[in-house]
Amino acid sequence: MIPLILLLGVWGCSPPSTGSPEKPASIPKTVEIPAPFKAGLMNDYDVWEFLNVHPSEQEVLSTLGQPDSVWMDDRQQIKIFYYYIPSLRDYNSVELDTKTKSVTGFEWD
Repeated sequence: MIPLILLLGVWGCSPPSTGSPEKPASIPKTVEIPAPFKAGLMNDYDVWEFLNVHPSEQEVLSTLGQPDSVWMDDRQQIKIFYYYIPSLRDYNSVELDTKTKSVTGFEWD
């Protein structure tokens, strides 16, 4: 009698079987699309024309990608993005006004 009670106790404590195991929820993979400049879809003249219309900081980041380094002046009025150009073994720069968050100048070879 005691083994029967133990068997019913163990069997009664286990979760009910659903027949098939649940699949874990799949996590969608995000695909990072490279910025047009970093993907090689823009030449230097295209970049020069783009910067010449004084785009916003966000437009610069989405078009040129993340800069290789960033510098800000002591008064925090100017932010400069530096992009390393391997073929020139040099940096090109984009100057942004921190208040308007738009391009105020650039040096792009």
